[in-house]
Amino acid sequence: MLIAKGVMAESGMTRKAKIMRHRKCGILTLAGFDADSCALDAWCDLAELSAQGEALALVGGRRTYEVHADRLNYRDAWSIKARPAGHIAVFASHRCTDPVPATWRLPARPTSPSTQQPINDNEGVQF
Repeated sequence: MLIAKGVMAESGMTRKAKIMRHRKCGILTLAGFDADSCALDAWCDLAELSAQGEALALVGGRRTYEVHADRLNYRDAWSIKARPAGHIAVFASHRCTDPVPATWRLPARPTSPSTQQPINDNEGVQF
């Protein structure tokens, strides 16, 4: 019924972005329809792009997408300027034999709190 109404594709893809295996190569990708109407299937590599990486992806002929409210949205010139990669999550379209190069990726964010101890300005000072 959902397929007949156009809410879901036979692949299980919906408007909500989710991790799915690519239908041709089997690699894990971020997948979903790229718009609310007249949508295309969007398959993205899981590597988050830097601003420079997004520019290189576009020059290389890849579409780029942002995630907003759990949905993949195609990025046009206006969205790229208003919300640069690095400030929001941006992903490049997937190519089975051509993964996103490491140089395009956003540097990894620290996952644990800093191990540095705070400086105690009063330590060793006697009044």
